[in-house]
Amino acid sequence: MFSDRQKEIITTSVNIIADKGIQGLTIKNLSKEIGISEAAIYRHFDSKTEILMAILKSFEHGSKNFLNHDKNMNAIERISDFFQRMLVTFQERPSIISVIFSEEIFNNDKELSALIHTIMKNNQDYINGIIKEGQNTNMFRNDINSDYLTLYLTGALHLMVKEWHFRALGDDLIKKGNNLLKSFFELITV
Repeated sequence: MFSDRQKEIITTSVNIIADKGIQGLTIKNLSKEIGISEAAIYRHFDSKTEILMAILKSFEHGSKNFLNHDKNMNAIERISDFFQRMLVTFQERPSIISVIFSEEIFNNDKELSALIHTIMKNNQDYINGIIKEGQNTNMFRNDINSDYLTLYLTGALHLMVKEWHFRALGDDLIKKGNNLLKSFFELITV
């Protein structure tokens, strides 16, 4: 998908955004950080926007792997498995949070905004499908619309991850996430 140099540019870009914000991601700063010329950056990406698109496409590719699930798991296990893999990714690579959950990056670019929306929608559709399946098998309550349950869960997780990141990664994100999921399942399980 990406060359080794492109992967290096993507990773370094994510780290710059995490350290300095989107304003700190310039071709000049990027080339200085990697130790190559600005022209060398432009041989791999035409613009900063193209780099941001590559970051999102890289995350989208990884996110699609999270959507592959074991059909032999029940709804609780599948949702838990999905979020466990997400939480591990965020805890191991917290710099990615600065990009994925950074609204200012996407506000002014329709293409970036559309891609992040697609990634979020794919994840929400996946969770919603599992919740509906849990409702159809009477594992989960049927008196609450699955769309709202999906929004409650994904929104709560989003907020928890952002808060963890803003608080300088002090707590164990995986433990907090598992506690959130446990509480969620206690509320919706029949």
